[in-house]
Amino acid sequence: MLRNTVRLSALLMLVALSLTSVGCDYVNIPETTGDVAQHDPNRQLVQRVTVESLRAALADRPMDGVYAIALPKGTLATTYQAVTSQVGDRALPATAEPREGMPTLEVKQVYVRGWKAHTDIVRPANPAQPTGVQQLVTVYLRYDPVAGWYLDSVRTWRVDVREALRLSSQDIEPATEPQSRP
Repeated sequence: MLRNTVRLSALLMLVALSLTSVGCDYVNIPETTGDVAQHDPNRQLVQRVTVESLRAALADRPMDGVYAIALPKGTLATTYQAVTSQVGDRALPATAEPREGMPTLEVKQVYVRGWKAHTDIVRPANPAQPTGVQQLVTVYLRYDPVAGWYLDSVRTWRVDVREALRLSSQDIEPATEPQSRP
């Protein structure tokens, strides 16, 4: 009996620890009116999701040469350094001196809902024409307590970037306070 109680306690502690390690967070970047989510792009959770999302976007459509990474408003220089160094040795922060014709991957939106996340990234539709038509790619991630964040799927949008961002932001579970009942 005591052995089963100890096992159950250990199991519950492991579950609690895994839940706190992922944070079971709600994150909306950018902030949405009336939400209760976190909005800080410098949090470790947001950095890990962003790095995995950028890696997936680059695996989906590789870039030749160096490329810039633009992170959401409010991102600190230390976060830029941490993210670009983990994405790859050819990644430069968009805050650096831009080079003519350098492609840019711009992280526009980050949403985390506990064990799921999705990130919207604007990138060149054609890597050979980095300053040409831009497109939105949405990277969907899942969290594993042992492996961390991993790729679930990538969606390349075939509509205007603004319309794709609007549609993508509707594709999330809301992080708002429940409406009170009269």
